[in-house]
Amino acid sequence: MTISATARERVLVVLAGCLILSVQLIWLERPSYWYDEVATVSGATRSWSSLLAMFQNVDMVHAAYYLIMNAWTRVAGSSEFAMRFPSALAVSLTAVALYFLGARHGGRTVAVLAGILYLLLPRVMWSATEARSFAFAALAATLVVLCLSWALTIRNFASLVVFTVAAALSVFVFMYNALVIAGIVLGALVYPKTRRRGFALLIAATTAAIVVSPFLLAVLAQRAQLGGTRTISVTTWYEVAVEQYFLDNPLASAAWVAALVGGGIMAITGRRRRGDIDPRQRLLLFPILGWLILPQVLILSYSAMAPSIYQPRALTISAPALALASAWLLRSLRRWHMWAVVFILALTTVPSAVALREPEAKNTDWRSVADLMASLPVSATAVIYAPPQDVNSYVALVRLAYPSSVEGIADPTLITPAEERAYLFDNRTSPLEVAPQLAQFDRVLVVLREPDPDFSEPMSAELTQAGFENSEKIDLPLTTLQVWDRSSQLVP
Repeated sequence: MTISATARERVLVVLAGCLILSVQLIWLERPSYWYDEVATVSGATRSWSSLLAMFQNVDMVHAAYYLIMNAWTRVAGSSEFAMRFPSALAVSLTAVALYFLGARHGGRTVAVLAGILYLLLPRVMWSATEARSFAFAALAATLVVLCLSWALTIRNFASLVVFTVAAALSVFVFMYNALVIAGIVLGALVYPKTRRRGFALLIAATTAAIVVSPFLLAVLAQRAQLGGTRTISVTTWYEVAVEQYFLDNPLASAAWVAALVGGGIMAITGRRRRGDIDPRQRLLLFPILGWLILPQVLILSYSAMAPSIYQPRALTISAPALALASAWLLRSLRRWHMWAVVFILALTTVPSAVALREPEAKNTDWRSVADLMASLPVSATAVIYAPPQDVNSYVALVRLAYPSSVEGIADPTLITPAEERAYLFDNRTSPLEVAPQLAQFDRVLVVLREPDPDFSEPMSAELTQAGFENSEKIDLPLTTLQVWDRSSQLVP
């Protein structure tokens, strides 16, 4: 029995995808949860009715992701590994989809390059370790472009129907994918050889827009979820140039720009390693440019005229376009030059890859806090969480992130648990208001991220007045846990 070349290639791609996923899973569980990921845990571990009620108030923009994760946690649980596995899988599938897209419109070398370059982007590495919807959003965008590719080459009604369905679903996954769809359809309209088909795709995209319009209106009703707390400034341009695709790694950004400039010069001067790309392979050039550029331009333009909705991580949806465009340009180099450039780009991203697997990679150490609390006796013990100063000091989220670790410890500031209300997080009262209730306990644990005189000094005074002494202070990498024992319980 002989295996065709096409079947053999598909088998190899599947095996490569499995290898990619295996690499993505290395130390996936090592970083502690942070604010956004605890929001996912909160949404994914509640009842369906509670989740639907929550969408009326918050995070409608991530509704499809929450529904997927809610079903997933019922099978896999809510550990860091379980919650991040779907994102790692989505990144791996996106790399595979990019291979097929590159193979159709550039050849095998472009296909392999596109997949590798996508995986080397620090923003993509981050999305694989993040229990949020961004990896899913990039996968959905890539699949829409793959459907557009089929619609441009097959040219039948069925391909338009598939594109319409894919476009609608991608917007449900992430609202900003509507900008990707606008960009790729505009690109098809710009190129003369795809213009007629582009009008058909425009009708298909309009149909998809009508289908998703109730969802978009619901999201816009929660506009605060899209940003609106910042204005365009010098910092924004740094975020565009570096943080958007390269996190806090300006070296990787500079290396990538240099590689693209070199590849662009080689392409323009015609010193190609191979002959010109055939017309079929050119079909996707303008849609890819639209995918890469239009979401950026529209978001920044709107943000310049109104409260900013720009968030660097939201442009993860255009990372596959950057990888594919980069692959087309680097293909202009001689083979050994091309792979040398890829090797250099890989070296510049190593610091990002290592940093993303550190225990405090997300600027929290909440698992260490939870583990420490779990190791202490819980009898007659209460915990007081300091009020948050920012998302990273929201230490009360330890209860939602690691519920088993605080089981049995009284939580007097807790009024209504998140799972019993139509919001993401617990409803809590001020720690100072419950100070009189602490007299019934023998030990009080105080958890705080940063010294806050408005909390620490009054709380210490209240505990001292209630007969407690600060018997121990445990400094974790980012958080401090104070142990207050009743004076009568201390050994002289």
